[in-house]
Amino acid sequence: MHKVPIDASERGSIWPEQWPLRLEKPPYWINSQAGVYGRAAAVEFTADYKHWKNVLFHSYLNGMGINWSSVRNVMDMRAVYGG
Repeated sequence: MHKVPIDASERGSIWPEQWPLRLEKPPYWINSQAGVYGRAAAVEFTADYKHWKNVLFHSYLNGMGINWSSVRNVMDMRAVYGG
């Protein structure tokens, strides 16, 4: 079991941002850490988010030639066993 955070600066003491804002904003606890490439972790988080958003946009959303508005997601339609 995890211990309940006591100090307000401790990781897990603040509720995360609402979805989908938490995709774009680095979490509060990452501000005090150094990133993998020597920059601040928050800067690297933002750069990584922008990179993968660009990859997703150009390869999956527009690069496949699929009209995504005509694709049905059966899991959202209460299709019981995917049927």
